[in-house]
Amino acid sequence: MAIISIGLHHKNINRRAPGHSVYSKNSSYDFQQYDATQHYLPSQGFKAIPDHLTGGKDGCLSTHDKRKNQKKKKKKKKKKKKKKKKKKKKKKKKKKKKKKKKEQESRTYFQQHFQADGICPTPEWHTR
Repeated sequence: MAIISIGLHHKNINRRAPGHSVYSKNSSYDFQQYDATQHYLPSQGFKAIPDHLTGGKDGCLSTHDKRKNQKKKKKKKKKKKKKKKKKKKKKKKKKKKKKKKKEQESRTYFQQHFQADGICPTPEWHTR
């Protein structure tokens, strides 16, 4: 079993202790101040977590690991968003290109098949 050591780099920190509530259960003020330089044993109300579950670390997942994980997730999310945006942009560009090409084709087709033969008269708005 791993002994839970909490915040050894701080003398006193605010942290919720198991089974202790100052105001309400879901309150952000639900903290108790205690000396964080001690090791808290299971006999003091802190449950020890087996080593195989903690990967050999102390029973509490360190804040550092948590922050690291959050940053990783944020980075992944950002990357995914960027990729999605890029894909959307590419699709839009492709659509625009296709539209332009179609327009060009219809214009050349019209010129080749009608105006070349002189069948198509000049529109009246053009002569005004």
